[in-house]
This record gives sequence, C-alpha cells and structure tokens, in this order.
Amino acid sequence: MLLWIINGLLTILGLLFAKYPRNYGILHPKKLFVYFFLIVQVSGFFFARLIKLIDGNYKVSDDVLLTISLITFYSFTIFVVSYYIWKKIIPLNIIKFPKLYVGFFRKLYSVFFLLGSIGILIYYLKNGFVLFKEGGYENKNIANIGLGYARLMYSIGFSYFILSYLLFSFNKKRLRRTLYVSLFLGVLIFVIIGGGRAASLGLFIECIIIGLYYKYFSKRKLITLGIILFVIIITLTIVRYKLNLSSETMVLLLYQLQGSFSPIDSFAIIYKHFSFNENFVPNIAFNSFLTLIPRFIWTDKPIEINVPSVYFTREILNYPSFLTISPTLLGELYMYGGILSITVGMFLIALIVRIFVLIYIKSFVIPSARVFFILNALIYFSLFREGLSIFVRDIFLKIIVFISIIFAIEIISSISIKKFRGNYNENINDFKYVSVKK
Repeated sequence: MLLWIINGLLTILGLLFAKYPRNYGILHPKKLFVYFFLIVQVSGFFFARLIKLIDGNYKVSDDVLLTISLITFYSFTIFVVSYYIWKKIIPLNIIKFPKLYVGFFRKLYSVFFLLGSIGILIYYLKNGFVLFKEGGYENKNIANIGLGYARLMYSIGFSYFILSYLLFSFNKKRLRRTLYVSLFLGVLIFVIIGGGRAASLGLFIECIIIGLYYKYFSKRKLITLGIILFVIIITLTIVRYKLNLSSETMVLLLYQLQGSFSPIDSFAIIYKHFSFNENFVPNIAFNSFLTLIPRFIWTDKPIEINVPSVYFTREILNYPSFLTISPTLLGELYMYGGILSITVGMFLIALIVRIFVLIYIKSFVIPSARVFFILNALIYFSLFREGLSIFVRDIFLKIIVFISIIFAIEIISSISIKKFRGNYNENINDFKYVSVKK
C-alpha cells in the first residue's frame, strides 16, 4: 500500500509541476522531462503491482521496490529544486544560434532522402532482410557490425529529409504525405536492420512532433495517436522477441511492456548489487564516446565497448549475449557513486533541461533553433531509458552534424546568394498564436 501512496503522490506532484507554464504546449522541455520521468522511472512500479496482482508474485521483493521508489522520489525532488536554481542563474539570451537560409534548406529534402536511401541500401546489400534470418534478435547486432557509418547516413538523411520537407512548409497535405512515407521507411528499416523499434518509429514520431509544434493535433487526436503507437509497440515487441501463442500470457506481455517502457527491475538489481559491493564504476561513463570512433581509424575496436548498458548486462546480470539491457537513468547514476551520484546527476540534468527550454523559446523566432529543437524534442525518453552517458553522446553527435549541415548550407548559399536571393525568406514568423515570454 505504501508503494502505491509514494508513486501516486510522485505522479500527482509531477503532473502539477508539468502544468506550468500554461502558455506553452506539451513540447515545452520541462513538461516533456516530467512526462518521460513518470513513464520510464515511475510507471514500472504500477506495472509491478499489476503483475503481482495477476500472477501472485513479482521478481523484485517489496522491500527493494519500496527503497528504490523512495530514491526515485528523492531524485525528482532534487531535479525540481535544481531547475529553479538554474532558472534564476541562466539568462534567456545566453545561447546563440547560426543563421539558416530557409529557402535553400527547403530545397534539400531530395538530397537528404537520397543520403538516407543510400545508407539503408548499404545495410540491405550486406545482409538482406536481417529480421527474417534464423537465430532471433541477436542477429541484428552480429550482422550489422561495421555498418555504423551507414546507420548515420540513413538516420541523419531521413530525419533531415522530414525537417526540410515539412518543418518550414507545414500544411495538412504535406503532413499526411510525410506520415505515410515515414511509416513505410520505418517498416523498411525494421526488416532490414532486424529490429530497432526506436529507429523504426522515430521518423513517424518526428512528423507528430512537427504537427504538435504547429498545434495541428487536438487532445483527441493526440490520445488516438498515443493508442495507435502503443498498439504498434506491443506488436513490435511480439515480433522482436518472437513470442508465440504458448508464451503470450498476460503476465509475460506485462513484463515485456514494463521492460520496454519502465525497466525498474534494472534499477532494483543495480541497487542490490552495489549494496553489497562498493566498487562503483564512474569510468564507464566515458566509454560511450568511444563508440563514435570509426573502425577504419580504430582497427582493433571491440565488437562491444563497455558502456553502462554492456557493463550492466555482462558484469552485473552475467548475461552472455549480444543483446544489452538498459540500466535506466537512475540505475546508471547509482552505478557511478550511489545517492551522491544521483544528486549530482539530477542537478546537471536540470541544467540541460533549462538550456533546452531556452532553445525551445528561441525556436519560435530563429529558424536554426527550430531545426535543432525538433531534432531533440524527445531526447528525454532516451535519457531515462538508455542513461546519461548515451544521452550526452547522442547530443554531442547531433550538435556536430547540425553545425556541419548549417555551415555547409551557409557556404553554398553565400556562393549562390544572388541567384537565390528572391527565394529567401529570412524573417520567418509562422507562429502568430505564440506569446514568447521568458
């Protein structure tokens, strides 16, 4: 009963905190952070209670669940206090964005689409349709080794294709067309690389984000889309793990859903492990950046680098498989140094959220800020689900790619500025309904 009270109270407080500011929509970074915190770090406790109610048992003891729920409550409290501290310290105009030639950027959608198509074609020419190979989900990790460059090509190419085609020329017809294309590309990516729900749904969700940004979706539409996405995720879970009729019980499906959305049992295992073993491992946080080094530069690059998820899967779970299991944000922070690490981590994460709030506000008047914000609107799910080090690595990579593309557009546009001058519209202000406030 106490577990219900703690997490129910945390949910209520979180929703109240996310309610403000009222003059911004659901994409406000502070609101998104809270929603994903509740989904990934809190909803798992309710899944656990439901599983125990149906099955009579749950794989984590009530005492451990109660302890980690109190730690979760503490971490959210630290975030709230830290956010208001950073809000007082960091001014609105501290972040500067480069100029973006919107007219030229619009014309590049076919170039980005070609880049993405080449990337996914490289995967196909090497492995065919990995999803249909014998051996299950692990084939994806084995068959796709050495194709990191192709993954960057299709992820960057298709994502920027949607941005350049839809973001600055938004209308109902283009949105509908892009949604269909994104679903087709998502299915294609899923069967070619052999899984990857995030990669498969990412393009579709990017279209939804742009629609939300322009306030195209009503609450009813948003709820309907949420239900559709939920059904898709369940379907992909069944396909990914090759669940058959004999294993499709309610309890197993609940465990799989909890593992997809809110794997609190990972945090519980990490807590129990380090309660008896004080050898915390902060050094593995930096290993995530090693994954960015190409194999043609690092010829002896291991198949798996000891990032937090790999360390958790191999060293703590002792699970000998290419499949890795996420420690979640709080689990990873606890690995670095217990409660102290969680305290420092949430303080720094509050800083990140505050910075993205400023980017969000600037996005209404600065085109390049709009591009960068849309690219990172859902990073908080990755932050909680995959952990802080992967999150920081991905942000670093996106910043490098973003600056490179903006810089290339700047050079090409400057060379051809007389030719294209009539097509430029640098004073974009498509958001008359928005009252921009600090």
